[in-house]
Amino acid sequence: MGVANYGALWADIKFWKVLNNTLYFTFLTVIINVFVSLLVAVALKRAFYGRDWLRVLFYGPAIMSVSVIGILAGRMWDQQRGVLNYFLVDWFDLPRINWLGTAALVMPTLSFTTVWWTFGAPMLTFLAGLQVIPESYYEAAKIDGADSKGTFLHITLPLLTPTLLFVGVTQFIGQMQVFGQPLIMTGGGPGHSSRTVMVYLYQTAWSFFKMGYASAMAVCLAIIMIIVTLI
Repeated sequence: MGVANYGALWADIKFWKVLNNTLYFTFLTVIINVFVSLLVAVALKRAFYGRDWLRVLFYGPAIMSVSVIGILAGRMWDQQRGVLNYFLVDWFDLPRINWLGTAALVMPTLSFTTVWWTFGAPMLTFLAGLQVIPESYYEAAKIDGADSKGTFLHITLPLLTPTLLFVGVTQFIGQMQVFGQPLIMTGGGPGHSSRTVMVYLYQTAWSFFKMGYASAMAVCLAIIMIIVTLI
């Protein structure tokens, strides 16, 4: 009861396992998400035919609910009837891969699914940040002989730093609360390999009705997110 829940949580091996899963998923997803969304935003800032359609296409998955994404991704990653295994087996004569049933693969698989689902929102944020960088800076750099790599490293990235930090922090907060993807796609398995803090919290509260213990988990998760955000 009360404060004793935190002592029990400290000694709970399962909690440290799901916290490790959550941190692994979060850092992997945030790094890939920021990288992909930034590159796509830089590419879609340039004027070319069909650019606006591509922006809509890349943002499209973000408007779907997690239940829809979970069902679609489950069909895509399925070991027997999944689209990826179809190409691996029938096209390239490779063995089937149990993406969601292998402990070493399940978290990267959930991470890649989440990136595909969510990178549209940070992409739009980066696009907004890129729009306010004056074109005169790039023109001056071209006159000085800078190539595209040089302008990206010395103009785009430094001026985009506030946006980069905003996206990184908000993505960290969002991914630390991952719940729907593992619950729908794996149920936390195999074993506890894809069980996250939110899934464990939900099961503790609503399967075993240990509300105080679940609340202690929520407080600990909130403290971690607050500390990282402040840093």
